Amino acid sequence: MKNWKILIPLSVLMILSCKESPTSIGDNFILQQDRFNILQHDTLSVSDSTYYDELKPAVTAVSEGLIVGRHNGYVSYGYMLYPIKADDSILTMLQQGKINITNTWVELRQFYYVGSKTDPFDFTINLIKNNIDFNTIDKATYSSVSYDPTDISYSHTINDTLTKFYLDNTTVKNWLLRTSSDSLSYPNNYGIIMVPTAGTNKVVGYHSHQSSTGYAGRIYFAFNKPGVYTDTLAAYVTSDTYHAEINAASANTDKFITLIGGVTYKNSVQFGIPALPTNAVINKATLQLTIDSTQSWLGTYTDSTFADIGSLIDVGRLQAKNSVVFDTTTLKFLTRQSSPNRAIYSGDITPLVQYWINHNDNYGFSLFVSYEDYYATKLVFYGSKNPDVTKRPKLTITYSYKNK
Repeated sequence: MKNWKILIPLSVLMILSCKESPTSIGDNFILQQDRFNILQHDTLSVSDSTYYDELKPAVTAVSEGLIVGRHNGYVSYGYMLYPIKADDSILTMLQQGKINITNTWVELRQFYYVGSKTDPFDFTINLIKNNIDFNTIDKATYSSVSYDPTDISYSHTINDTLTKFYLDNTTVKNWLLRTSSDSLSYPNNYGIIMVPTAGTNKVVGYHSHQSSTGYAGRIYFAFNKPGVYTDTLAAYVTSDTYHAEINAASANTDKFITLIGGVTYKNSVQFGIPALPTNAVINKATLQLTIDSTQSWLGTYTDSTFADIGSLIDVGRLQAKNSVVFDTTTLKFLTRQSSPNRAIYSGDITPLVQYWINHNDNYGFSLFVSYEDYYATKLVFYGSKNPDVTKRPKLTITYSYKNK
């Protein structure tokens, strides 16, 4: 018991000693050449270029989304191909008039929309009249697409998750018989185009045929043999894509940085990096942008399978002066911050800045909407010439170097 009582004050002494702040005792024994300097530098952007428009790459035909609608000068048309087939026995009976197609309808699963939930949205469905390559539809080629002005759809049902419309039965009958042995007697199935009506003020993103969720567009057709049976067949869309345009991206591009998905509008920004020691190591580089919510539209997702629309921005290192080619191997991204900093997008871009330091070729960043091939998002950020200096793009560099 006596030993135990002696241990108590010793233990307290040890705890109190551990709480003491470190001192500079021994600091004078560290050699000057072994010391590291850690500094931080904040710099505002020196320039941001006029936005540039890239032709939609072929990947859009195999993206996760089909975009249709109109919103604030943005318009997008959807293209779909349903090469439906049936057994020879059904085709023979259909050709002989022994069975009838009673109903045909298409179902598309929505996963986001741009605009207000109550904004008007409607469309026509028209037959494409010529053979097109779904992999190459963009602003340079869409004018070659010819379609019949007649709307072959009716009874549209549109809600938060599903868009459903019926098609002219004769059209679908011809599609089926086109696959028969007597196929040349029936018109080609080149697909359909989904055209947003003039009164539409909303853009909707649908799951496409490449959907990883199994929600790809599907066509159903019901047929019956009078007095005998009724049956329904279904088929997935095998090809779909969209063509989107926007009348104007942004005015005063020296004051704002505009990024738009769906039409692949990118932008770039450049920073004047100070002269750092040649042996400097970038510990961390953070890029920060501030969004102007009055000019932006981010969209609302209705399927939690997908990320929050407009929450990410991709950042690439531009490889040459006045070039739109960027280095995909060092691609980074900025994330929209949580409340109360929702106006701020920021992210760690250390490898990009380190490359500048190592190679002395700072041509700036390429900025674009993440998943831009199927998110119709418009993000407008304050630019390098914006009157409000606190909202301009900012690059914060923390670096260290060893004394020589």
